[in-house]
Amino acid sequence: MNGLYVMNTFFQKRETRKWIWVHPGGTMRNEIDYVISSHKHVVTDVSVLSSFKAGSDHRLVRARLRFDFNSERTKMIKTTSKRDQDSFQIDLKNRFECIDELNLDVDHIN
Repeated sequence: MNGLYVMNTFFQKRETRKWIWVHPGGTMRNEIDYVISSHKHVVTDVSVLSSFKAGSDHRLVRARLRFDFNSERTKMIKTTSKRDQDSFQIDLKNRFECIDELNLDVDHIN
């Protein structure tokens, strides 16, 4: 599945805590809703909430996640600043190319 993990299968649960959908006749119960992640270390638990009434024949699936907000923020800032720096360099280069194309002396522009 291209680096995706079905996280429901990583955690051992009793059979009564695994089924999500019940057949309208009540004869069959299946685990048909899944939590999928590309980073398996982020998901710490997946469970089914039986006491939550959603007005559906499905039970609610809950995933507990662990994030390191400081490292994620640092990654985001580094990515953003690098992208801004690259776009600034491109803009600067484009402006000077226009001046070169006109064969103008910078002193004449000011």
